Amino acid sequence: MSLQHYAAGDTLIQCLKNVLASVAGNPADLPGIQVHSHNRGHGAAVARRVQELFGDVLRAFFAGGVGPHPLRYVIEMDRRYFLLQFSGQEPGFVALDSFASLMAHLALPQEHYLPVVFDRCAVTDEPALRAVCQASEPDSIQVFYHLRSDQARLWVVDEMGSVTRWQQPVSNRRYLLTPLLRFLENLLERRLLRQGDMPMAGAGIQCLEVVQRAGNWQAELRPEHDAGSTLPGLEVQAVGVQEGGGRVRFDLFCGEHEFTVQEYGDQLIPAVAHYIRSLRQNQEKNQENYPVYLTDLHLPNDLDPQVYQRDIQTSQYLYYRSMLEQSLNRAMDSGG
Repeated sequence: MSLQHYAAGDTLIQCLKNVLASVAGNPADLPGIQVHSHNRGHGAAVARRVQELFGDVLRAFFAGGVGPHPLRYVIEMDRRYFLLQFSGQEPGFVALDSFASLMAHLALPQEHYLPVVFDRCAVTDEPALRAVCQASEPDSIQVFYHLRSDQARLWVVDEMGSVTRWQQPVSNRRYLLTPLLRFLENLLERRLLRQGDMPMAGAGIQCLEVVQRAGNWQAELRPEHDAGSTLPGLEVQAVGVQEGGGRVRFDLFCGEHEFTVQEYGDQLIPAVAHYIRSLRQNQEKNQENYPVYLTDLHLPNDLDPQVYQRDIQTSQYLYYRSMLEQSLNRAMDSGG
């Protein structure tokens, strides 16, 4: 008999972590879990929920009597989130205080493909996200979108299972997907060229629409690709520059015009916004207000000394793309 007492911190998650560690040594023989609560008010409901939670987590990590399987299991408690995963045979967890923090964590790079599995009581108010993660597949880049009125929510699940999410206004589905698909296809083309005779297995892009049918949320494949469609405006590309251990900064190329960090410094974004705005005023009087999209982005080879350039994940490119596009569009809107 073994007795453990948990008195401080996230006690339930600590207990679950220790149970997972003990099961990892013999996954073929899952233990029977019995839970008892002496709370007079809701004791039976609490015990039932905890027993259900432990059973679900054990089945996820040790399905088929083997494991632990590589995955990230998300539990929600009182609007806090706990992400469980194994490192080898050792379980660990990360506590996150908000949904925004959870999504930022799910977008981080991974060493290998790790799908996201949500507990049955987690993010129940985000059924579209649950459908996205259930449809995740390894060795591919999947673009998911959900249209609601004039707004669109988008998720990209990359080749390692990292999940990037954002929302944007949309007036036309072609304008929604074409810039993103063109960006991703440029990225894939460069990646395949760098890998030479070692291409990423099954590398490709899938488009899926998240829809609700008969009360159920699901992701449906949309095979049409719009990356080759023409859009108004000019090609905007970014090339990362990193000196020493400083932050990554970007030279921007608008068509044939070059804006470098060395020349413009902290005024680079306002200068690019002014240039684009002047072109639109002169050439496209009826289309001044559409957003600026990056069509390509290069990250420096020394972004991470432990990672070869060809292994930088798609989610990292999307992070810098989002950061630059937001900065450019804020500068366009402010007139600076």
